[in-house]
Amino acid sequence: MHTILVTGGNSGEQGSEKLIDEISMDVKSRKGRSSYDRSQSYAGADAKVELLRIDVEDEDSIQEAAAKLKDKGVTLTGIVNNAGTGLGHGSTGEKIMNVNLMGPKRVVDNFQDLLDPAGSRIVNVGSGAGPMYVKKQPVDRQKKLCSSNITWEEIKAEYDRGVPKDDPAHGDMAHYGLSKALLAAYTMVLARAMAPKNVLAFCVTPGFINTAMTAGFGASKTPEDGTVSIRHCLFQAKKEESGWFFGSDAKRSPLHFLRNPGEPVFDGHIDWEAVAKN
Repeated sequence: MHTILVTGGNSGEQGSEKLIDEISMDVKSRKGRSSYDRSQSYAGADAKVELLRIDVEDEDSIQEAAAKLKDKGVTLTGIVNNAGTGLGHGSTGEKIMNVNLMGPKRVVDNFQDLLDPAGSRIVNVGSGAGPMYVKKQPVDRQKKLCSSNITWEEIKAEYDRGVPKDDPAHGDMAHYGLSKALLAAYTMVLARAMAPKNVLAFCVTPGFINTAMTAGFGASKTPEDGTVSIRHCLFQAKKEESGWFFGSDAKRSPLHFLRNPGEPVFDGHIDWEAVAKN
């Protein structure tokens, strides 16, 4: 039996509700009841779905939610950081960065003590917008954002920098793309830091899924379609794959350009000289 905390049940990648045998759903508005009902129907009659109210922007809210699970003696086998904002939500750049990067970090910081030491997993739901953002950056910055040795201090500096007007990716999607690029980088930090605790960490793009966030942007895939890479990382990905970024087809994908399903799987090697010439 798996006990998995899934954030963002209110909007975003709602297909993640279909993933699991036992879910602690994590939502932040009164819309959570309808999300709960969908989750229970997806999970089946034998599963237990619990509604846990939380706001990933609010440290106190997260601490309170973690304390509730701890008091119940809950041990988590997984965390899916699915809460996110941007695109159709009409969020400010500051909010996008806060929810999409700092939100997952707050959740991990507060719930990590509940993770099963016998083996558990963290899945950060990223986006193809991350690699699309990185591709537009100078090569030295691409190298930093793709480095498996990047530090949280470097990530936080990038977060604080934000998207200045001279950023090559400056525009409507820039904050969203940067937030997801930094989330992928944070995943590599997590993979290193959590390895001694027998915790694996992965980042995925679910694909261009038709949710409240993407309404009006032409997304056609169903939320169920968006669970492929998430389920792979929760239940199938190997220990040596911790820290990797997976495409919507559950295949390893690069952080410096968008790989589409069906294209060659990323082997982990980047020819930076070739990148510089493009």
